[in-house]
Amino acid sequence: MQPTDARFVDQSLEALRLTLVEGNLDFGQFDVLQEDGLTLRNRGVAIQARIIGASHVISVLYGDRQFHEIVACVGVREDKGVHLSDLTGQKTARQFDGGCYSIATKTVSWGTEESAQLQALLGTVQSSPLVGGIALNQAFPVGNLPGIPRTIVVVPPPSSDDATIKIYTEHSYPGEGIVFTHTEFDMEVS
Repeated sequence: MQPTDARFVDQSLEALRLTLVEGNLDFGQFDVLQEDGLTLRNRGVAIQARIIGASHVISVLYGDRQFHEIVACVGVREDKGVHLSDLTGQKTARQFDGGCYSIATKTVSWGTEESAQLQALLGTVQSSPLVGGIALNQAFPVGNLPGIPRTIVVVPPPSSDDATIKIYTEHSYPGEGIVFTHTEFDMEVS
């Protein structure tokens, strides 16, 4: 996807934070640029992915329950957040009603080792549609930046015998760095 005139606010990597919300989330507080979803009917689980500005929201809905991961530089009304920089290089896990959530993060310098991982994610979203999965890619105007700021969200098609939903994201901050996340939802859905 080419850079667009999407609403982009130049923010700092240092402000990026992880917020987890169990229960309802007010989506009216976000500027949603792209969204897509999929339903795993055999498991009774729906997944919604949204790009909000240069950030993302992943929602997992199962039965009458909801769990949301927000990785953003903006505050969230239902804020129970942790600064992502505090999590870099670690795997963080949390039990929730119906399963287990974990996220691993990695931050790399701009223009160094990110190329292979970034190219793999870009290849996934730029190729033919991801059948049975989600692939979002939002590029932003370049201006005077040394590269293209973008947000990528990929949810590969889950295998039928695996209760784990895997999500990969990329948030780029030209001149600062690139944050990669790998989230897993291990569902205990009957």
